[in-house]
Amino acid sequence: MAFDPEDESEQAAASAQQDLENEQEIALMPCYQMYTDAGYKAQRFVGSLKIDQPQGEPLPVLCTTRAMLPGELALVLPAVAMAEGGFQQVPELEDLHAILLEDGPSPPQRRVLSLLESLRPGPTSPCPSTPSPSSSATSGPSSTPNNPEDPPASPTAAATEAKASTASPQPPQTLPHLSTLDVKFWSSRGRDTAAAGIDSRRLLRLLSRTAIADDSQDPAAMQARHQKPMGYVGLWPEAALMGHSCVPNTSQLVVADRMFVHLAEELPPGASLTRNLIGAAVTAPLDVRQNAVAEAMAEQGVAVGAAVAELPSSSLSPLLHACHCARCQLEASVSEQLRDTLAEAHAWYVNEASEAWNRANESEDLALLRGLLEECETIVAEVEEAVQAEPGLDDEQQDWLRASAYDVYDMLVTLDELVNQDSADPDILRTCLELIRVHSPGSGSHLMVALKHEALRRHRLEVFSDILKRDRGAARKAISKGDKRKLVALKTAADVATEFRIEAAVLRYGLVTEDILAQLTEGLETYVEGLEQLSVMQAQGMTELTREMEVDGIKVQIVDRLEVSEAARAGPGAKVVSSKDGVQLMVVEDAGAAMEMSGLGGGMVESWQAEDEVEEEGAAELMDGEEEEGEIIDLEVDPDLDFDVDSAVQAAVDAALAGGLVENESEDVEGKDGLQGRPGTVVVTPSR
Repeated sequence: MAFDPEDESEQAAASAQQDLENEQEIALMPCYQMYTDAGYKAQRFVGSLKIDQPQGEPLPVLCTTRAMLPGELALVLPAVAMAEGGFQQVPELEDLHAILLEDGPSPPQRRVLSLLESLRPGPTSPCPSTPSPSSSATSGPSSTPNNPEDPPASPTAAATEAKASTASPQPPQTLPHLSTLDVKFWSSRGRDTAAAGIDSRRLLRLLSRTAIADDSQDPAAMQARHQKPMGYVGLWPEAALMGHSCVPNTSQLVVADRMFVHLAEELPPGASLTRNLIGAAVTAPLDVRQNAVAEAMAEQGVAVGAAVAELPSSSLSPLLHACHCARCQLEASVSEQLRDTLAEAHAWYVNEASEAWNRANESEDLALLRGLLEECETIVAEVEEAVQAEPGLDDEQQDWLRASAYDVYDMLVTLDELVNQDSADPDILRTCLELIRVHSPGSGSHLMVALKHEALRRHRLEVFSDILKRDRGAARKAISKGDKRKLVALKTAADVATEFRIEAAVLRYGLVTEDILAQLTEGLETYVEGLEQLSVMQAQGMTELTREMEVDGIKVQIVDRLEVSEAARAGPGAKVVSSKDGVQLMVVEDAGAAMEMSGLGGGMVESWQAEDEVEEEGAAELMDGEEEEGEIIDLEVDPDLDFDVDSAVQAAVDAALAGGLVENESEDVEGKDGLQGRPGTVVVTPSR
């Protein structure tokens, strides 16, 4: 075959054009700007989805309308309502309930709540009345049932009676379009006096089966936005319409009040979107999961076994009475011996290992940890032997079964690291990573473990490479075949770990640019370091940690301290002199009062903020170069507040000068802009 240089140039040009198109395609998703920009609010986005009720689904769910790929963005959802808690603290459902009742709910919110209640009616809820196409003149034009401008049709009287009299209610005859679950859709219709009301008790019951809560917003994105990740409980109606699976095909994360949903699997047209509805039980064996799913479905008013009864008899098993996902069907079909092994491993973890772990931790007894490690290794070996002895299983199916003993594998990793330290086996960590991919794809845990696994593999490669360089010395001896094989194996393992990390990031954050991914990765690493620092501080009984550094030649102290309550912020001797644009300026008359303020209360330390971010956020104390006694200007800036700290410093100093707190006759003090001062403290805090 002759070589034509023109063909090569054409191929190179085509490849460059393809790369450019790929970059432009990523740039077409402006919602991802919200990951790193605190001033940006992503607009609502709904991918190629619709509300449908496939065979075997007891309630309507979100389904794809075309083939979709892993990492593809499915939804960006503003919360109908959301309540924030503290750091690693989930607020009560009643907090969300109170927010909705405070000023309403408004007519648009009532429309959305009414639709959601018709799709998730609960065990005893009456069928809500929704406008039919024939009576929609006050709400919008009438067209086809799937027209976004057309409100959904109400159920017939027969369907209403069936819903009230049976344990498994039927959905409305005409399913609504996804656009009608958007509050803005109904807000465009003005006052909308036809919106059905909802009383307090009914609203609370609806929230109890549709609200979503977690102990943290996405830590990587919130760190990249220079904000604290708080616990939350919120209502995102579309997310509440996803079904359950023990191998979920979506991932969810919350940034501020927006929920992002990405696909974790390749899905064909008409596939149901699923997530984990049973929490930690998803890592348990089949019978535990089935009972947890049955309980979750009963809360939504679905009779246990109703969904399974609609499936072909050939796919049924007596063990399947609530969930019929692929993982449950596989586990129901394997040998009884394998199921018993998985059940025994889970029982050992719950009844024996957890208690032994607590005893070893409290006593700090390494011998107890070694004994527990030996037991854990024995249990894992039994699970591995039983799984590998089962005929006809591929690698993915084996992982589905191992996932039912995930807690034991996870404990083995922890014990191995504590007892063996640098000689811990990274293959165990890789197994855990593969099992997380089964039950929690694209989760925060998935990405954290992937980052840890990659760092460990890279570290092993670097250490061995340094050893080889040192051993060869100046003579440049040839590398032995054995060392070369080991080096190649370590390099291959490190490259695979990088692929695992990229996959976890894509499943969580979508197809973002390398720059955004780098910021998110750095944010997550900083957050984890902050958690470790907080843990050390709490173990030592410390309330604050002080570090010294220089910024533009000025000595600065960074004070990471446990939060104080809002009521205690002012403290004794503090006087509020101005409040503007969310910034409250207080003057503390003596340094002793300021020190008393710094020791108040307890909570989360500002430890995840990097030292080089002192000019943007955090608690900072700007001190003069000579450290003259009593001459301190203390600036406390809330990390959630987005404003120029230099401007805030200047405003605080100007206010102090205007108030006569700084005397021009006093001796010059070294510092930025030639600040002059006398004993006293200026404190800037957010006003509430």
